[in-house]
Amino acid sequence: MNGLIEAAGALLDPRRLSAAWLPVVGFLLGLLAIVIGALGAVDSLSTWSALGGAGQVLVVAGFLVSSVIVAAVLDARRISFTRMLEGYLPRRLEPLAVRLRRRHETLRAALPPVERRRRYPRGEVRATRIGNTIAAAEEHGARYGIDTVAAWPRLYPTLPEPFLAAFGAAAGSLHTMSTLCVLGGTFATLGGLVAVMLLPWWGTLLCVTAGGMVAVAAYQGAARAALPYAALIRSAYDVHRWALLSAMGLRLPTSFEAEFAQWTQLKKLWELGLPDSGGSIAMRYPLPAGVTTEPSAPETSVGLGDGIPTVEADAESSGPPREGTSERGPRVRIALLALALVVTALLVGMTAVRGKLVTVIPDHGNELRASTDLPAYRSLTCTDVLDGGGPPRPGDVVGRYPLETLRRGDPIRRDRLGPAVGPLGGRLVTTLSTSTTTAQRAIARGTMVSVVLVPPASPSGPAPAVLVPDLLVLDVLGTAPAAVVVAAPPERLAALQRPGTLTILLDPTVTVPPSAPANPARCP
Repeated sequence: MNGLIEAAGALLDPRRLSAAWLPVVGFLLGLLAIVIGALGAVDSLSTWSALGGAGQVLVVAGFLVSSVIVAAVLDARRISFTRMLEGYLPRRLEPLAVRLRRRHETLRAALPPVERRRRYPRGEVRATRIGNTIAAAEEHGARYGIDTVAAWPRLYPTLPEPFLAAFGAAAGSLHTMSTLCVLGGTFATLGGLVAVMLLPWWGTLLCVTAGGMVAVAAYQGAARAALPYAALIRSAYDVHRWALLSAMGLRLPTSFEAEFAQWTQLKKLWELGLPDSGGSIAMRYPLPAGVTTEPSAPETSVGLGDGIPTVEADAESSGPPREGTSERGPRVRIALLALALVVTALLVGMTAVRGKLVTVIPDHGNELRASTDLPAYRSLTCTDVLDGGGPPRPGDVVGRYPLETLRRGDPIRRDRLGPAVGPLGGRLVTTLSTSTTTAQRAIARGTMVSVVLVPPASPSGPAPAVLVPDLLVLDVLGTAPAAVVVAAPPERLAALQRPGTLTILLDPTVTVPPSAPANPARCP
């Protein structure tokens, strides 16, 4: 009962009252009108009078309680309704989504450049007008080097109250139209089925037509409401992006290049768990007390992996769902829960069996260990490895590199080492992100690749693509988007950090650089 009272109190907020409860009341009154039409006005009035005062109070109370429950459920799902109108349809409707995307590709090509940027994203179009409008706004932060999806939940708490009020009103209008669209379609379906059983054919036609008209009108209203909503998203990054830097305690940039580099490194820290080698300077941490001059990047080559922490999969999912996501029904959730329980039971059983085997087979302590703290992605030498007295020997791992930071005395596991690539010279480590899983399937550690960078189109026309060759793949991280850790010559690092779309080209004829050792090294 307390939860119901709290839900009713929350719905008294004027914004939620118009977005959830009033549409639900209209929906239930429409269903009630079908029942009254089937019984007739006279019989319905007689039935109502026969209930008496107490019965009428109970009916009204039941109607209000039902409307509050349904409105609370819809209010909790309002973002899902908006996502559906953005074109994130269930998998079974993918053929329809493909046809809609082709139609919008044709419409985008016919628009002038300014209107095209306002209504459509630069990349793949969405299946609906609303989805394209919001996707175009979500790309706006990229001009500053900002990943909108990763930065938005961090930026939102720093926005000023007047902006939040305007943004809340725009979001409320969008969610209200989305809810009305869903309820209109539901009434056309559910009300039509009820009318088939209770009303003549023209009553069924009237219910279906009324529900369909409400759904279409609400969708048109949602498409119009998406324009100021998207405009405010753009304004948040244009006007208030530095409020996030100030809230994080970082120094503000003094040029566009410095700002782009700062946001680029923050994006890599948020999404991939680590910045580039030496990238902490671009992040502009506060200067120590008494220091007034700007630190400069080191001119000498930095050892590969120096200062790079162990990379863990980032489980954060604060932004909107990506393409192809869909809402799962209760049955699917139950099936996934059952599968998770079965997998957990198997893992527990395997762990118990492994524990028994470990007690039978003692550890002879002949594994290799780190002689000092070893950063990730740096080639091992004989002095880095302590001999455990048996196979494997230190020479078996010299020239390979650890995939994670090792502390002094940590065991060196060969399954957590990259391939033998030999001395890497003055190459610097950076990460490249791709939205597809092609890199995870086709690119292996130790592979030499090239990258084609296509800069974003400018008002003067498309910019020429840039080819960045001779990149050594050190690791492919299982994050989303996929992250490829590469070692690049210092003179090519700047080209990789420019804005644009990256495409990784695999050279299957080269798997390791020419300096890779052919045989195990000999260590004293």
